[in-house]
Amino acid sequence: MAVKNIKILILDVDGTLTDGKVYMGITGEVMKAFDIKDGYGIANVLPVLGITPVIITGRKSDILVNRCKELKIVHIYQDVSDKVSKLREVMELFSVTGNQVAYMGDDLNDLESMKLCGLTACPADAVEKVKSIVDFVSDKNGGAGAVRDFIDYLELISRPQMEEAFAFLEANRGKELNDGRIEINGDRIYANVDSYETRSYDNTRFESHEKYIDIQYMISGTETIEVTERNRVVVSEIYDTNKDVTFYAGNCVGRYRTIKDGEFLIFRPEDVHRPCIATDSVRQNVKKMVIKVKIK
Repeated sequence: MAVKNIKILILDVDGTLTDGKVYMGITGEVMKAFDIKDGYGIANVLPVLGITPVIITGRKSDILVNRCKELKIVHIYQDVSDKVSKLREVMELFSVTGNQVAYMGDDLNDLESMKLCGLTACPADAVEKVKSIVDFVSDKNGGAGAVRDFIDYLELISRPQMEEAFAFLEANRGKELNDGRIEINGDRIYANVDSYETRSYDNTRFESHEKYIDIQYMISGTETIEVTERNRVVVSEIYDTNKDVTFYAGNCVGRYRTIKDGEFLIFRPEDVHRPCIATDSVRQNVKKMVIKVKIK
């Protein structure tokens, strides 16, 4: 995945750009609330990334049309009952493939469309079935900065050092890699390859980093990783500047992601994650490469 290949960002409205509430009066819908930071990201950050925003929504609203005019969103498709067909039309219009499309939605009617796209995301309060399959789950709710959070994520992984890391990953897919550290670009980018046995939940712990982004790529095997926010855990070992890691104690109900052969997950410094969990409580031998990309 490379953000430089993403050409369009498909956005749902109710529950994604808004909080999902519909304020109705005698004459119909009377109000929608939009987040100002979402708007700034759409109007000012996406153009720099070369990404065009496209609205596909199942409802119809004049309020949305006014908001899109403010943000200079030209491509607005309302009252869409078949989002998959509309997405295919949009892809044809822009002459792009699914791998060049990012999609953010929150409910079941977004699921099939997401399966066609190269990069997917949802707000924190999306339905569980959506959260379980997307690439990026914001820690912000719909209408409360979730879209901006995803746009900032797109900006982050579009930086040159991330492109270099992805290039290394693509060049080494399927190759036999020995355990240990692989130098890519000094301390700015390097990889650790490790073979180990996944563990029971109680024998794993949460961690986070400050200076580096993790690209965790599963070479072989299957592993589950739990992801949560820092305000939901307690520090057990203070930050180690040499190892760039903080450890946390306790259990919490976070988001569980399972990765298998050829798949990867990206963890930003704010993403507290608990790796090495045995999937379905079945321990197995795995081999994983973690590419470390310095951002601070």
